[in-house]
Amino acid sequence: MPRVLFGEISLVQRAGSSSLATSYGAGAAMREHVVVRLDSDDGVAGVGEASPLKHFTGESIGIIRTALGEDLLPAVRGLDPLDIVAAHQRMDAALPANSSAKAAVDMALYDLAARIQGLPVHKLLGGAVRTRVPITRPLGILSIEEVVRQALLYAGAGHRTLKLKVGVDADSDVARVRAVREAVGPDVAIRIDANQGYDLSTAMRVVESLRDVRIEYFEQLLPAGQLRGLARLRSLGARVAVDESLHSPADALRLVEAEAADVFVIKLIKTGGLWPALQIAAIAAAAGVGCTVVSPYDMQFGAAHGLHLAASLPNLAGACELTVFASQAQMATTCHRVVDGCIELGAGPGCGVDAITELADLDLARASAPVAHLA
Repeated sequence: MPRVLFGEISLVQRAGSSSLATSYGAGAAMREHVVVRLDSDDGVAGVGEASPLKHFTGESIGIIRTALGEDLLPAVRGLDPLDIVAAHQRMDAALPANSSAKAAVDMALYDLAARIQGLPVHKLLGGAVRTRVPITRPLGILSIEEVVRQALLYAGAGHRTLKLKVGVDADSDVARVRAVREAVGPDVAIRIDANQGYDLSTAMRVVESLRDVRIEYFEQLLPAGQLRGLARLRSLGARVAVDESLHSPADALRLVEAEAADVFVIKLIKTGGLWPALQIAAIAAAAGVGCTVVSPYDMQFGAAHGLHLAASLPNLAGACELTVFASQAQMATTCHRVVDGCIELGAGPGCGVDAITELADLDLARASAPVAHLA
């Protein structure tokens, strides 16, 4: 029976594919990523990723690295890689919160377990119900001219769903959304995301102002804890998606009880990995709530695990924001391909990504042990 023997942490700094301005502020020009590699005692390796998003989880790159090295990697040492539930129990006992760091370990365990068996990750999640996942492209808070230019570029490349960031000034937000709708026509889905930027009265005004624009859904217009306000927006006929409001299965239950959401936005760095994400998705399915999977700034390792999750969910609600494959496909050795605005799920083992260019030594096809023994 294979056991987790080694753990290795790698840090990567990569220029962002775009600077995505949101209600939180301007996007970062450079992004930092933590890659976790777990090796079994029979020489097979699995990889996971944590790309910090401090506004969501409170974790910086330093916090993630410390949590992994001091607590989380030692917690899973000696486990059978298939013992995912036990791994989460051990990690939770060792350290509360730190969902991004835990997500990296969770992904690496799934990748390792799947590679040992010669299977793709989605087989461990219940199997794929689709082999193509449509991609949405995000548009930051820009001038009308620039946002229209980018929208036409993405639509021309085959993307049938766009997500516009809003939440700073309601009047200019509405004007930009209307301009994009006029530019791309009726056949491209548009969703908007305020990242908690509005109060209730402003959010209600935005919903009413865009009633004739055919918005696919309104994502996190209000602060995370305002579940009654989100339910009020739904009563106006708005289809409401929640992101910052949703981190855990307990959050999912509260949102369902409050009738506050039509769509759950699942990010592995928020949920703590694939295992908690499956619980959230099951709660959503039971309540008639859809799900979309987002890997906001992940490299291919994190985005690929999100892809496998999206492929396995029966209640997927439209396109997913797995943008890295569309914008940085040349940076990885992967079996997944972007075709006509969708990611085609490859048949390779594990997460389907064997290496990224910045980490050429992380070629999972080779069986040699890593140089660091952190656990």
